[in-house]
Amino acid sequence: MSGSADDPATLLAAKVKELVEMDGRSYDAIASAATKILDNRKDPRTGKIHRTSRPPRQVTKQRISDWTKRTTPAYEYLEAVVDAVSEHVKGRTNLTEDQRKKLIDLLDTEKWQSLWQSAKTAPRAEPWLKSYLDALLRTAEAHPYPGVLPDIPLPPLSQVYVQQRGRPRPAPDANSIAAGGDADPSPRPAVEAVLSADHDVLLLGGPGTGKSSLLRQVLITLAKRGTAPDITEIPIYVSAVDLTSEGLSFAEQLAAAVRHELSGRAVPSLPTDSFSRPPRPASRWLVLLDGLDEITDVRQRRRLAQLLGEYRSELYRFVLTSRPLPSDELGQLESDPQWRSRSYELLPFDPGQLRDFAERWMRTADLGPGRLPEPALAVNAFMAQVARPPLATLARTPLIATILCQLHAARPEQALPRDRYGIYYSFVDLLRERLLQALDPQSHDVLHEIMSTLRRVAVEHHADGVFPDLLTAVRNATEDLCPSEMRYPDWDAWRREVLRRTGLVAAHGETYTFVHQTIGEFLAAQHTADAPELSEPIYRGMYDQGGVGGSTRPPLGVQLSSFRLFLIGAWHSGPPLAPLPRGVPQHLTTHLAEFATSREHGSHVALLAGQGITLAPGIIEAAINTLTPLVTDTAAHNDHDRVRAAEDLAMLSAERGGELLASLATDTTVHAGSRYDAARALANLGDPRAADLLASVAADDGLLDDRRLEAAQELVRLSDQRGAGLLEALATNATAGDYYRVEAAQALAEMDTERGTALLASLALDTSLRQEPRFRAARALTKLNGERAVGVWAELVTIKMFPGDERIEAARALARLDRDQAALVWEQLMTDTTVLDHYRVEAAQERAELGDARGKDLLATLAYDPALHFVDRSELARTLRRLQDPRGNDLLASLAKYGVDPDWDDED
Repeated sequence: MSGSADDPATLLAAKVKELVEMDGRSYDAIASAATKILDNRKDPRTGKIHRTSRPPRQVTKQRISDWTKRTTPAYEYLEAVVDAVSEHVKGRTNLTEDQRKKLIDLLDTEKWQSLWQSAKTAPRAEPWLKSYLDALLRTAEAHPYPGVLPDIPLPPLSQVYVQQRGRPRPAPDANSIAAGGDADPSPRPAVEAVLSADHDVLLLGGPGTGKSSLLRQVLITLAKRGTAPDITEIPIYVSAVDLTSEGLSFAEQLAAAVRHELSGRAVPSLPTDSFSRPPRPASRWLVLLDGLDEITDVRQRRRLAQLLGEYRSELYRFVLTSRPLPSDELGQLESDPQWRSRSYELLPFDPGQLRDFAERWMRTADLGPGRLPEPALAVNAFMAQVARPPLATLARTPLIATILCQLHAARPEQALPRDRYGIYYSFVDLLRERLLQALDPQSHDVLHEIMSTLRRVAVEHHADGVFPDLLTAVRNATEDLCPSEMRYPDWDAWRREVLRRTGLVAAHGETYTFVHQTIGEFLAAQHTADAPELSEPIYRGMYDQGGVGGSTRPPLGVQLSSFRLFLIGAWHSGPPLAPLPRGVPQHLTTHLAEFATSREHGSHVALLAGQGITLAPGIIEAAINTLTPLVTDTAAHNDHDRVRAAEDLAMLSAERGGELLASLATDTTVHAGSRYDAARALANLGDPRAADLLASVAADDGLLDDRRLEAAQELVRLSDQRGAGLLEALATNATAGDYYRVEAAQALAEMDTERGTALLASLALDTSLRQEPRFRAARALTKLNGERAVGVWAELVTIKMFPGDERIEAARALARLDRDQAALVWEQLMTDTTVLDHYRVEAAQERAELGDARGKDLLATLAYDPALHFVDRSELARTLRRLQDPRGNDLLASLAKYGVDPDWDDED
């Protein structure tokens, strides 16, 4: 614990530590007793148990530990701990006079409340915090973009980042956050989902789907907000593998990860305990944990998840990214009661987002002199190429979209490659070509050796999961190539520079890693396909468990990982690769032909076609014939599986798959949800029929609200004018779910601010809606039009059916927008006897803090009210005294009969 001796947060932490030491029990025992008190707390005036928090209130040993390290707790939790200690020690008789006085002092709830208030409101200057955020912002904005040519001026990440959306995953059980009453199952902007949550978040996405960029956008957003008073979370970016070190505490691992991330930046000297305490009072660290799947040992991943559960408290909130995990592991993670989170699946770009992304790159990135004299024409030419399958699907992945933009800008006269492997091959070839042009011909051998080393090390990493030391590997491989006339330090510096300029690695000080996991997988697959001794065992495990030339029975459950898809692409690519592994092409064709006739494996062949892999015409035709009955046989297959089969068919033949998807979308005997799925799949193919089908779905009252909302949003993304009207219709539909109505109004506001804000205001004041959706509408309105939100918050404050804490939230929101109106609503709350007393006290204090005489008079009136509990009255009296009002001392003197010490000064 650090901080000056007179810092209120330090004083409070020391007092908590002294309190629990006086108790003598373990933190677990104290926490259990305090939780029981919370569960049974009654209002002293009504005698009724009141619960102000929707989730169960719980004191944990970790929370108590955090409080001893300058984390400021919620007061009701702190009060429960004080009461628990009081109950435990009240029977002690063998105390000395000094111990008795110390105990009385430690159990004085008025002193606790004053000290807590000081700790919560006092500013604390952290001289390093602003410098830390500035360095973090510079690092995030300049982070090396994977899939971008080196040595070209690049715009900041925030200028080219296109907001992605995330779809909430279904709740794994009834106790999870996603199953809660306030869960919103519709897709939403992923950055917003992270920033607006109060719980942990797990973001899932396949290779290259923008997970790391999303975290960095969250980081940029928070770092730009800086240390404003209303900022309660300070970000930390951490690679998941950095939290698997042994021998270091959790906070020490975070500190090491931050030093690694900011290596090479001008950063302040961080205190040794920086991440073991809050960044400032009433705030916490938002730990952005990237790449859980990159921890290849399942046991290590589970240990890390357990660790996060243990440390999840007032001090930390966690946001994780990962590729899809095995279903059993993901299920355990999502349902773990100790680590409560909500999971989102990152959605690929829709056509509108892809165009927006291409425009940003072509307009802002200097992709080569004279290459893009007309960015608008370049975007149109680019979009024309990616509109056709399979690029129509592949280009929706952000990393592939980035690479394709680079290829198009560098070679606008050439057609873009049509398969995933070919896209990465062309990009790496372009990198190599540019570097060869820049290097002296005598250095070409060194570059060749560096590239070969990177491919070899990528294979080793894929095999054992150990993160490679790329710089050491390159040094070892090129040691004998040093020119005789070059000094070793110059040679070493030159190799580092060439390694960096390959565009395949990122440097953090002395650490060089692949710039993206997918780049490493491509290089590993390329090297494996060139080496029969590496290729054949993998091939046998995938397709021929009886050995090459043996049994051709397809193994069930083949997992097509990113690496395996690259490898299959390499096997099919032909020249300019080295000779293909012996026997593999012939038997691969045999096995794929058998897969194509198997209903269990027809989708495997479709996925390969969707990756752009060139398959023999006979295999394609056989797979089409196999999958078609899965769509057309209504008796044997459910609607969901029929749509999935039609999507698979679309990867084999856009025409055939599109016809079947259109048929499903218009078939009224098909389940409404599956009809929407078919229409959406058709839209992803760029089929013009999709718009009419989506409009029909969005207008269908028989469809679930979430599907109708998504259909209307899809229309908006397709620039179809009907989308706005359908969103408005859903927002005003009294029979629709409350959350969907609010979400529809928010979506409408993104394209039509006036209509959207009008609907949000109307929904916030609609008494037929539940409380939380109304507040959500008001919060959204505040972001769009603060002036219009003033009247809405003023109305919400007056609604007596709302809990006191919600009315306090409304008053605070109003106070930030309109000081004069705030004075009136604080007065309403403090005089409303239907509000719990501690909320009335809070309202009176807020009113008095506005600084005018009337505020003090009103507070004094409430403080003299004998119906109010003496603890609340003494708190108001101390507030008066702090405001230099003599009535404070008079009232404290009158409360002495209750045991209140009138001479105790809240500044002591």
